[in-house]
Amino acid sequence: MSMLASTFNRAALCVQWSPRENKFALGGGSRSVAVCYYQEENNWWLSKLIRKKHTSSVTCVSWHSNNWLLATGSSDFKCRLFAANISSVDADVKRKFGELLMEVDVAKNWVHGVTWSPSCASLAICAHDSCVHVVDLEGEVPSIDKDPKCYTVKFPQLPQCAALFLDENRLVSVGFHDKPLLFKRESAGTGMWVMEGELNAKDTQAKKSSSKFAAASSMFGGSGNSGNKAKPTYARVKTDIKKMVKDNQVVNKFSVSGMDQNLDTVTL
Repeated sequence: MSMLASTFNRAALCVQWSPRENKFALGGGSRSVAVCYYQEENNWWLSKLIRKKHTSSVTCVSWHSNNWLLATGSSDFKCRLFAANISSVDADVKRKFGELLMEVDVAKNWVHGVTWSPSCASLAICAHDSCVHVVDLEGEVPSIDKDPKCYTVKFPQLPQCAALFLDENRLVSVGFHDKPLLFKRESAGTGMWVMEGELNAKDTQAKKSSSKFAAASSMFGGSGNSGNKAKPTYARVKTDIKKMVKDNQVVNKFSVSGMDQNLDTVTL
């Protein structure tokens, strides 16, 4: 076990390891992002803060595959791209730590989730306005001077909290709605994004937690309500979605987790 020396003075709300697993990003209510890295000689983790630009809580983070570009989402309605390179970890990157590379102002409400496509050419943004926004980025390194192309999909279902690219032209999301939503490009590689439809709960397999807390909570929740039992799958808000295949394989299986204490697996 190692110690993390963090300078947060508010709750942490999101965390994600970098692709090379040599650092991680931590966002929270202090309107900043801590990029944490390991210092072997002292056997602890240190953090450097990205303090600028966020005017509200940082609700989500997502790493680019190059291991130094970081996307953040905030309850100030914006998505931002920062240089999050650490000199002792990313010696070959010549960027100023915390440099703002791009600010995307397309969401009209809180940003719940951000995620990169497999090639990192596109960035999906899930917002509380019942929209999914897909930003197409030109080149590996975004520029603050350029306005990227952005496609917005408005849907009648409840807002989505997290998304996962199945490939460059398909996207699945989960959130407050009781089923995952599937989105796709109208034509492969180009064109607008549209919502394809819902994924049915019958395609999933729920794995219940075996913790004592989960068992006690289940007993408490079931008392006096045995005649109207909630479905174990998609019964409450889903907050996260993760692929269950290796990087070089087609994503046809993923896991979904949330506030119902279940881990569900979905096979397409």
